[in-house]
Parts: sequence; C-alpha cells; structure tokens
Amino acid sequence: MKKALLIILLAAWWHLLIWEAQLGLNVLLFSVSITAIIPWAKPKAFARAEVKYLLAAWCLSSFWVFWHNSSLSMVVFWLFGFITLGYLQEIQVRFWVFGILESIRALFGGWWLSIRHFGEQLGDKHAFLPSWRKVRLLLLPVLIVPPFYLIYSQANTALGTFNDKLLEWAGTLFQLEIDWSRFFVFLLGWAFIAAFLGHRTGVAPLHKWIANWSYPLKRQRKRTWPAKTMALKQEYQSALLTFTALNVLIGIINLLDIFSVWLSRQERTASELSAYVHGGTWLLIFAIVLAMLVVLGFFRANLNFFANNQRLRQLAYLWLGQNAFLALSVGVRNGHYIHHYGLAHGRITVVFFLALVLFGLFTMYLKVKGPKTIYFLLQTNATAVMVALLLAASVNWDKLITRYNLNQKNPDIYHLVDRLDNNLTPLLNTAQGRTMLSDKLRTTKLVRRGNRLKNDWENKDWRSWNWSEYRQYQQWQEYQKTLNN
Repeated sequence: MKKALLIILLAAWWHLLIWEAQLGLNVLLFSVSITAIIPWAKPKAFARAEVKYLLAAWCLSSFWVFWHNSSLSMVVFWLFGFITLGYLQEIQVRFWVFGILESIRALFGGWWLSIRHFGEQLGDKHAFLPSWRKVRLLLLPVLIVPPFYLIYSQANTALGTFNDKLLEWAGTLFQLEIDWSRFFVFLLGWAFIAAFLGHRTGVAPLHKWIANWSYPLKRQRKRTWPAKTMALKQEYQSALLTFTALNVLIGIINLLDIFSVWLSRQERTASELSAYVHGGTWLLIFAIVLAMLVVLGFFRANLNFFANNQRLRQLAYLWLGQNAFLALSVGVRNGHYIHHYGLAHGRITVVFFLALVLFGLFTMYLKVKGPKTIYFLLQTNATAVMVALLLAASVNWDKLITRYNLNQKNPDIYHLVDRLDNNLTPLLNTAQGRTMLSDKLRTTKLVRRGNRLKNDWENKDWRSWNWSEYRQYQQWQEYQKTLNN
C-alpha cells in the first residue's frame, strides 16, 4: 500500500517537473529522487552491482543535461533510463539483450504488473475484499479506451462535436476545466515510475536459459561443425589458407595506405577528403564486421582446443592487427580532414567509432587468446558503447567545435552561427575582438541568436534551468553592455 501511494506521489512530482517545461534541472531532480528511493523500494535489485552502475550512469547523464543541455545528453539520459528499467526486477539480468526486452516489457506492461501485484497483496491480507478482482477486470479497459476515444474524436468531426459538448456540459456541471494533456502527462509519469518501482519478476525462462552462460569457452565433446565429411584437421588447414590469403590481401591495402595516407603530402579538396573519410569509414565498418565474422567462424568451438594450433592463432592475431591498422588509417584521413577544414559533429563521431572499433578488435583478440565465448564479446562491447555514450554526453561539442574552428584559417561562419546552437559564449568572446573575424561575427544573425536566447531564457522557470544557457545568457547581457558603450 505504501509503495502504491509513493508511485502516485512521484507521478505527481513528475507532472510538476515536466509539464510545460524543457529539460534541465527537472530531470536531475527526477533521476536523483527515483535513485534515492530504489534501495527501499527494490533492495534485492539494488544489491546487484550492475544496477548500481546503471543508476549512477543515469544520474550522471541527467547532470550532463543540467550542465550542457545538449541534444546528445538528452538522448543519453532517456536511453540510460530506458535500459535501467530492465534491470530493476527480481530476477538478475545477465545479458543486455534480455535487459532491453525487459525494459520494453516494463515500459508497456510494468504498470499493469504492479497493479496486479498490489491486488494480490490486498487479496492475501483482506479476505473481505472479493470485489478487487472485478475492479482489476475493469481497470484495463478504463485505461485503454479513453486514449482511443480521444483519437477518434479528433479524426471524426461528428464525434468531436459531441465530445466538445460533453466536456462543456461536464465543465458546467462540475464548474471545472478538464485539460486532457495534463492528465496524460501524469499518466505517462505514473506508468514510467510504476515500471521503475513496481514489482516485476521478469521472464523466468529467458533468464534461466542464460544462467549457465560464461565468458570462458568450454570444449565441446560432441562434434557440431563442420560437416561430417570434413575432419577437424581439414578445418584447421582451411583456416590456415583463409587467414594467410586474407593477411596478404589486407597487407597490400595497408601498404598502399602507408604511402597514400601516412606519408603522402598531397593536398586534397574538401569534397575529396569528405569522400576519403566517409567512404573509408563505411568500408571499414563492413570490413571489420567481416573480419570478426571470419574469426568467430573459425574460433567458435573445438578449433580453439586443436593441438598445435599456435600458427593459426598467430595468423588470426596478425589479421586483427592489420584490421586495427586499417582503422588507424581512417583515423589519419579524418585527422587530415579536421586539420584542413575544421571540426564537425560527423568527424567527432568518426573518432568515437574508431575507438570502439579498436576496442572491439582487442576484445576479439582476447576471445581468441582465452578462448572466450561470443557472450563475452557481446557483453564487453555493449559496456564499451554505453561508456562511450556517457563520455560523449559529458562534452559540449558545439562549444568545442566553435573554439577550435575559430582558431583556424577562414572558418565557416555560416556553420558556426546558423547550424550550431550551444556555442554563443565563444562566438561572443571572439566578436568582442578587433580582427577581421570579429567583424564577420558582428552580424544581424548573431544579434538575432542572442535576442532569441534572451527571450527563451526569460520565459523559462526554475525547472528548465541549466548552466549552459544561463552562462550564454550572462555572456549576451555583457556583450550588449559593450555594444551600448
């Protein structure tokens, strides 16, 4: 009963924080509130290390929303909140894929599971409440039918007219105005919080299935692959030939890259470098995926335990190393692009992607050396992606891009002023100088951006407060004073 009341109170708290507000201080307060209650509401789940890490990451992502208020930080905040949902249940989640499935189940059905669990508790404690089962039967239609009714009333003119008259009559009868949008914001918060705090046991068969999964690869005593006509020794010889040919092929590619990328002093245009980087990046994705599939194909089972397979392992290590060099070559191309034409979000994304690729190749090396299972690869690399997203959300990239590009020759002013949003502070600092670049920045576009920021900021309340916009607002006020003087 206490938990049900707490969920309703937190839904009201959600409504207060979110209704007609932009993301800022409100999401930090909300995530900290939920996290502070989890140890009491779900002590069994909170005792697990992965749940503590996810909650800490979720709160940290909400802080980045409060501090930077970037679009990326907001996406990461909702993503971590969604993933954390799946792990807050009675059965431990050992595989992130099942964690996402549990998150979907919690988001769309957690509220109903919580209601059903609450009803079962009432039924056990109060035998004089046989009507609860009937209430539960009616509750689901009552929750589902109204949204469809509102949709149909908007789509059908006759039904919409009837709905308006009905609401007018109800408002006259009870002397109150009904705001359905507020109700649905509250309902959304209630469903979200019920998924966080409600009782959920999880899909037991899924979690029992992976209960015995482990990182070390165990030898299979029963032959499963290759086909009956091919012995393990023949597979070993086939693998040797395959890795030898692949190493020769990628060795030629890397040798060409050494002369055309690493040692070349040839100047390229922006379009050439763009195709140079983007085309190489997508080819790299395809090549790395193929490389990992090839390694997984040969080192998936008993070939890991084949006697005297050291030569095959060395060829596999060389193959992975050459793929890592291929990734570094794309990084050098990206570096040339940045050096000549400045930073951009896409070029920064390439850097993060290459870092994840190199980490993935390293984990593949550990898998062959171990030997380890595919489960190890999936878990480890998923963790790396989560850490990379959290790190990426910790930086105000608009501000960093602007500072870097303003120090380059002939920066793209249109891109900095019109295409980036969270960078007014370095633009104003440069505009106050006495250079040709400062003159270019002192345009009506910059004034319009400052005035728009001023209007937006002054129309916000404490719930939407964030450090980044506050700092830009203060900088704009100071800049206006210098103009007036």
